[in-house]
Amino acid sequence: MEKDGKMPGLPTIPATLDKFVHGAVNSFDPAVPGIADQEDNEEEHWLKYKQQTWEPYHGCRSIPNSMSVVDKQATDSAVYSLEDMLKSATLESTVPTFQTKSDVARFTSAVKGNGTDLQAFKAVFQIKHLDVEHFPLNPLLIVAVFGSHEAIEYVHKWRSTAFNWNERIRIESGVLDGVLDEMTDTQATPLYIATFMRRLPTVKSLIKYADEGNLVYCMNNLPLSYSMESVYMTEVGERLKMEYSQLKPAVVPGYKKDMNDSWGKVYVVYSPDIIHSKDLEREGIGLVMLRNPYMVDREAVSVSQNKDAGYGISKQEMGRGRQAIESHSKTLWCNHSNLNIISVSPVRSKRKGAELEQCLCIVLYCSTKGVVPIGENEFPRKLDIAENESISIDVREGYFVFGGYNTGPGTCYHDKLKMGCNIGEVTTQVQNGGGTLGPFVQYDGRLSFLTCAHVLFDVNVSKHVDFTENGNHRVDVVQPAIGSSRPSGTPCGFVQRAIFDARTAKDISIDVAVVEISDINTTTKQWEIC
Repeated sequence: MEKDGKMPGLPTIPATLDKFVHGAVNSFDPAVPGIADQEDNEEEHWLKYKQQTWEPYHGCRSIPNSMSVVDKQATDSAVYSLEDMLKSATLESTVPTFQTKSDVARFTSAVKGNGTDLQAFKAVFQIKHLDVEHFPLNPLLIVAVFGSHEAIEYVHKWRSTAFNWNERIRIESGVLDGVLDEMTDTQATPLYIATFMRRLPTVKSLIKYADEGNLVYCMNNLPLSYSMESVYMTEVGERLKMEYSQLKPAVVPGYKKDMNDSWGKVYVVYSPDIIHSKDLEREGIGLVMLRNPYMVDREAVSVSQNKDAGYGISKQEMGRGRQAIESHSKTLWCNHSNLNIISVSPVRSKRKGAELEQCLCIVLYCSTKGVVPIGENEFPRKLDIAENESISIDVREGYFVFGGYNTGPGTCYHDKLKMGCNIGEVTTQVQNGGGTLGPFVQYDGRLSFLTCAHVLFDVNVSKHVDFTENGNHRVDVVQPAIGSSRPSGTPCGFVQRAIFDARTAKDISIDVAVVEISDINTTTKQWEIC
């Protein structure tokens, strides 16, 4: 039917047939350029077109062969719904491709759909060939300028193998009524175009299909509003979450001031499995900060150790501090997602904890000092409690735990042993990741704790264990276990007695070990857990 991509002897489609096929699809003027000067040959074109393109489709509601050129006018009033056309359409292999300016208008009109009823847009893809190579204008350019979220998702689903969202489209001057003439780049990706057009919903859809090069180029070569930059940074945060998925992290995009007091983009990757904090500069993206939420900076540690040395708060000052917290705590909690604790302190940190200034202040403990998450503001510098009266704020790193004592994940090193701590045998002979420190007990008058024997002995080799410490073979225990996610400390104890006797399910089995604590100073209150 087609030759060199064109209908033989038929450069255009009669408007009435086009209206018949697309009546429920198109809301634009069905007139096609070129018809007006061919009125004398209209009947010839109509009959030729009907014979070559319409009559072969026996599965559709065909037009009788006896219909004359006059009878065709009646098709304008016939009711052919889009749903009927989609159900019965077998036209995809033979209907002419989009190759004219009117086709661009038709496609653009479909893309501009109201965003909820995509039937017209889908019909363009399903009933017509969308010959990208011969299309007068790259369809993705139209989608980037006019497309809704729903339209973009449909294009990706329907033509994901045919379209390359990261390919730069050539943009001619005056295209699409000149809406892109102010854009300096003459070649750009759909994401770049939608970002330039400030089409936030469109960008939210397109950015998911952009590779890193495309995303970084747009971030760094276009002026971004705060809301647009937040979309880009949120997407980077999601990709970092996938990149560090083995850590099961939480990623917080935000801003941090550099040495020149300028704000730069940062992404804080939080995970309890991070042993050492790291700052990694990613070109075109920003600073990636790897942080353990249960580890604080030196400033916080220094202030915590020295704040009680000769400093105190009077009852009157404590009352003023509580008044400030009661008045502002709700606002602070709502506006700052990285805020962990609000408290009153008699000292204020200076020079990152090197000096302490004695003064009443409100301390805001956060996860990472200096980082402001996207969509939020900096912490206030003071809290007003009355007219012309305020209390200054000191920001420190810190986290909240129940129980009134310092704790953290069991796989962290604990200078004070607690129930729940991860422990293991000091060598690497037992490679099982260790086990759990159980209840504290007195064994032969010495402070000890219980655990399972299989944690400290290789029961896969020796099916039966009956061990008593006699000085010949000492089994030392460390916290956390060697092979866990954290470096181990020095041995915290040694095995005094252990029994592993696994029997059948009907019989009683024993799996227990008693570990004597080497240094009683490493223990804490026996009810504390990690």
